[in-house]
Amino acid sequence: MLTFIDMMTTRWEEPAPLASPALSDTYRSDVLNAMGAVVIEMDAEGHIQFINQACAKLTGATLSEIAGQDIQMLFSNPEEMQAVTQGFEELRSGRSRQVHVQMRWRGENASPRLLEGTCTARYDAYGQVEALVLVGVDVTEQHSLERDMAILNTTERRIVSESLHEQLGMQLAAMAIQVQNLKAAVERGESCTADDLEAIADAIRAGVGKARELSHTLMPVSLQQDRLGEALADLAREQEAQWSGTCTFIGDPNLPSIPNTATAMHLYRIAHEAVTNARTHATPNDIVIRLRAGRDALVLTIHNDGPNWHPKKQMNQPSGKGIARMRYRAHLIDATLKIAHMHGITMVTCRLPLHRLSDAA
Repeated sequence: MLTFIDMMTTRWEEPAPLASPALSDTYRSDVLNAMGAVVIEMDAEGHIQFINQACAKLTGATLSEIAGQDIQMLFSNPEEMQAVTQGFEELRSGRSRQVHVQMRWRGENASPRLLEGTCTARYDAYGQVEALVLVGVDVTEQHSLERDMAILNTTERRIVSESLHEQLGMQLAAMAIQVQNLKAAVERGESCTADDLEAIADAIRAGVGKARELSHTLMPVSLQQDRLGEALADLAREQEAQWSGTCTFIGDPNLPSIPNTATAMHLYRIAHEAVTNARTHATPNDIVIRLRAGRDALVLTIHNDGPNWHPKKQMNQPSGKGIARMRYRAHLIDATLKIAHMHGITMVTCRLPLHRLSDAA
């Protein structure tokens, strides 16, 4: 049996019934227990009547332990009770047939878990509310990753801002002083030599180079011009210049176009994260970045020969956040990401279906 839950928060409208009244309670329980989403059935007043296995795993409580108790006993944030209680009242009064809920629950290890989903009223033969059914998913990790990505973006912008002020700003200020001194000399009747103008030209060229370097920190120019392969080749050269090992890029000659800059940027960041993780945690001698076009997908692979890094062992280590960020970026563009370790080689593989190259957001 396969059970699917739509994870998009914009699609919580009008769900199909959880189970047909004709189904036996045992079969219905088996179906709900097979779901990966949390399911709680309450009476009209919000007292727990049934929880599935996903809920028991999330809360660390069995049905026998919490049956008959108010759903609010699971909340870890009392301030959220009012909003949820108001939603239940809308269901009971018939003003709404379904309400969106977001709440923090006490997790199995007392750590709050963020649950997001919907609550729907079930009616009896007389049109009266006989039960409230809550279906939700644990989005704690997702929200944590979103915060993590926001912090990364803020950090990158702060670095660029500081560099603009401390490096490029000072360089432009020095250039302005040079020009002002030359202007004063000309006003005094002194001659302006070719060397004077060449010094100013050198300063301008240096400023242009620094501006290009800072803009590359936010987004490589080649990505803006639909040249992902070129951006990855630059990444390999930059990384190799920073350590004693080798970092090589291999690109197919006829790569498909990626008109969506955001998609190209996510693929580039996945490669950057994989290389950084390898250098930091695996101490490899060689890293290879490869981009090729398969029959139905664009395939990005990054492999390293470092002996000290293994994906399963690293999930709870500092590099585990890097793995999570790579998976999150792949999810955003509807790509798949796999990490394998075999014969001393760790390989990160990201596959993006070709039909998603233009429309992935």
